[in-house]
Amino acid sequence: MRAATVRRLRTLVAAALLGLSAVACATDPAAPPPAAAPTTGSEPDALPALRDITAIGASTIKASPNPDWAVAAAGSVWVAGVGPGLQRYDAATGALMGEVAIYSVCSAMDQGFGSVWAMSCDYSSPKLVRIDAATGASTAEIPMPTRLPAESSVGAGEGAVWLLTSGSPRQLLAVDPGTNTVARTLPAPEGATAVRAGLGAVWVSIATPGQLVRLDPASGQVVATISVGPSASFLAVGPDAVWVISPSDATVSRVDPATNTVTSTIKVSSGISGGDIAASSDAVWVRGTEDALAVRIDPQTNAVVDRLGPLAGSGGVAVTDTSVWLTAHDIQSIWRLPE
Repeated sequence: MRAATVRRLRTLVAAALLGLSAVACATDPAAPPPAAAPTTGSEPDALPALRDITAIGASTIKASPNPDWAVAAAGSVWVAGVGPGLQRYDAATGALMGEVAIYSVCSAMDQGFGSVWAMSCDYSSPKLVRIDAATGASTAEIPMPTRLPAESSVGAGEGAVWLLTSGSPRQLLAVDPGTNTVARTLPAPEGATAVRAGLGAVWVSIATPGQLVRLDPASGQVVATISVGPSASFLAVGPDAVWVISPSDATVSRVDPATNTVTSTIKVSSGISGGDIAASSDAVWVRGTEDALAVRIDPQTNAVVDRLGPLAGSGGVAVTDTSVWLTAHDIQSIWRLPE
């Protein structure tokens, strides 16, 4: 997502599904019927024309030094890389509501347990910062036992706040929101890139080959490994699906948590550099495509239905009930688009 760490991969995707476990194999008479083959969404020449974001009613907020990751919580939108580290905006009006001093929020934030969770990748003192979503006050700084990776994410849900460590092998840390301490350290899948939690599972993307690994939150054991293409990076947990970016072939895979299979692979661009993704019941927004500021997928049709411009480098995306927020750290801009 950051310009300095943008990934540029170029290969072709073949989204495939893998079995859940031995109890769901094809020879088990009690197993569910095979899932339908995944559908393929819009091809590049069928994508909608770009619409200028300001021409369709978006307001622009200038912010410095580098507006980047964004997350929505409790009627506010939090943007990292601005002010002393993190700034809070009113989701309905765009007004600045407050700020928190954090050093180097280098990974996608999350919200849960009444809080916003931001990972500070200060190499000398890595920590997870907890912020009250209602008041905007920093309530805890949780020391991490080891360095945290850039270009990853925080996953809040399923009883804990989940983080990946850097180095090899990577580990998965489970922070107890009741005590604000690291309660468990689990092995992370090899090649782990980003983590999110929800829909009864902890989900970890694997960079190469592109895979989504489903973990049991209680045991940390692998429940399923799902192929999502030649690469995988950021992911979002929506109301009924997990959405995963594959930068190599500029696609987004929709994963059904009921069957642990890819049900749709959607071509969103000619390329993806970095990226971010946010999902709601109405839309899935993808940031970081190389020919648009942002792309909107309709989760009812699994097709790209809107593309916003002009192109403005890399940044993040957040979705609220009333607006979509996009950031561009290269040009120090934030856009608020009413829904």
